[in-house]
Amino acid sequence: MAAEEMIDATISRLRALALEQYSLIKDILKRPTQSGDADTLANAAGKLAQLEGAMITIQQYKSSFLGSIAQEEVDLARKIAAPTQVEVQEDTDEEEATEADDEGDSAMSEEELLSKSPTYKHSVDVAKLKGLID
Repeated sequence: MAAEEMIDATISRLRALALEQYSLIKDILKRPTQSGDADTLANAAGKLAQLEGAMITIQQYKSSFLGSIAQEEVDLARKIAAPTQVEVQEDTDEEEATEADDEGDSAMSEEELLSKSPTYKHSVDVAKLKGLID
């Protein structure tokens, strides 16, 4: 799953950047004190806290992100798979209403929709490639 791999890669990247800031702080504390060390330490500590916060946030929301994406894909597949019907406008005149009843159902079949709508056909093809529908 590409989304999960992307999240894992992001967490790894944040961890590496946080470790870099941690090492910088340790190196500054090991050497003899120099002018501007307090500012450098403060900046490194701020970046470390920010990176750790981002990493923890993504870790905490990982399952929520993945669940949300999966639900959106299911909802999209349902919308694509649902037959689309053309709404029949209700006639106020009884004669026109009777004629409409005699003509039968005006809903377009899925085969007709596939042949007449390249957009619908494309969405069905994409859903099939993603394995969302058969």
